[in-house]
Amino acid sequence: MEFAEIIGHEKEIRMIMEYFHTGRLPHALLFVGPPGIGKKTIAIKLARYLLCRKKIGNDNCLSCKKIEKGAHPDFLMIGGGGEALGIETIRWVCQETQRSPYLESRRVVIIDEAHLLTLEAANALLKTLEEPKEYNLFILVTSEEGEIPLTVRSRCVKIPFSPIKLELIKNYLIEKHGLDENKAEVVSNLSFGSLNVALFWANKENFLMRKKLAECLLGTKRSAVEITFFSEKISRNESEMYLYFLICLFRDMFVYSVTKEMSRVYNKDLLNILRQRVMEPTLIREKIELIIKTLSLLKYNVNRWTLFENLLISLADGI
Repeated sequence: MEFAEIIGHEKEIRMIMEYFHTGRLPHALLFVGPPGIGKKTIAIKLARYLLCRKKIGNDNCLSCKKIEKGAHPDFLMIGGGGEALGIETIRWVCQETQRSPYLESRRVVIIDEAHLLTLEAANALLKTLEEPKEYNLFILVTSEEGEIPLTVRSRCVKIPFSPIKLELIKNYLIEKHGLDENKAEVVSNLSFGSLNVALFWANKENFLMRKKLAECLLGTKRSAVEITFFSEKISRNESEMYLYFLICLFRDMFVYSVTKEMSRVYNKDLLNILRQRVMEPTLIREKIELIIKTLSLLKYNVNRWTLFENLLISLADGI
């Protein structure tokens, strides 16, 4: 099986390969780890390999072609849209998995964002996991393991995924995306070990928007109009990314105000902005806690524009 284009996760891949070499592949795997670090990518690679007729996983056999087109009857992938996975969807999956595979000797089912299974859906899935067919492999992918009922988790073999090392992400951005070393270092620091997050900040427009947001909160020229503009912008575009950036920004403010050491600052290109403001460490901690609280509210049906406007006003207050 080829994982050449996968960044990091050597330990996790070794665990998967061990199951192959020993012939002990479980009927259900649980891929657990932070979002955006490659769990689903590896799950799809595993599915391609298992269904490939030449056991290469990336050739021109009929099975690989059908997977590429999203038309393979023995490869089912649900979830990943950020919405609840209801019982009707799981009932359909369970019905399909009771039938023998159509083209190959086995079937692979990937359930992305498995933590979004409703309780009824999880209970329906549990019945299938308790009486597995030898030709089915379920791969549940999640960043919130605790949200999946223990009864379901206990029927799966857990493979924990760690964040990707920042140095690997930095080198990838330089070699594959042509970033200069300074920007690659900043972006990798902002990634929290997630390649998806790194690619988001590697985008020129997003990278510039981040700097403008920092200037809006910490710079010398601030206005209610700017706060309203950024609130509307953030509410429509990867809200979590900007909240994690704000955590990182205030973390930098804390580190620099205490140590005065540039080497410990993640957003090195924003150092001039950070130098403009001095805040008490206790106040910085309060603002970071406010950002974390806002992050937790995103899972609910809230007005994001208003939520972010209140947050930015509170963050700018007292600076």
